[in-house]
Amino acid sequence: MTLYLISLSIFLLYILAAILKFGVPKSLSETYYLFRTGKVLFWIWSVVAVLPLTMFWFDKLEGTNIQALAFFGCTALIFVTTAGDFKHKSQEKTHYIAAGLCALLSHICLFIFAPMMILVAIPVFVGCWILGGISGTYRDNVGLAKHKNSLLFWLEMGCFINVYIGLVLF
Repeated sequence: MTLYLISLSIFLLYILAAILKFGVPKSLSETYYLFRTGKVLFWIWSVVAVLPLTMFWFDKLEGTNIQALAFFGCTALIFVTTAGDFKHKSQEKTHYIAAGLCALLSHICLFIFAPMMILVAIPVFVGCWILGGISGTYRDNVGLAKHKNSLLFWLEMGCFINVYIGLVLF
């Protein structure tokens, strides 16, 4: 449980820092560009938040035949992080494909491990969809207020929320 709490704490600190400094970004990956130390901070955050969660998840799945799904989902997240500069053509496809695979594989793993998780996941995604529709102001590095659609950010948060809830409830 300590690994879970470390991961959750680091995850929340990074997200809160980004929202307090810039407002709600378009996506979680956009924080790579918003923070001045983007590449290093994004990479450190990903490793420090995801590695303990991965170890906790593997321990929870020990003895099951679905550990591979968790492994490949977490591996996809590593590709998202290493291709964090998604606005460049050389990393764009890797980033988006890895993000989609991470979300898909982690949720398949959760639903196989805990079929009742679907009853949690749907309201979480609906709530995040609503939040994405009503939020959308942030401040850029210069402090200027900007408006945009943050639906992707909230759907990404829904994926992480489902994983964190699923691992603690089931």
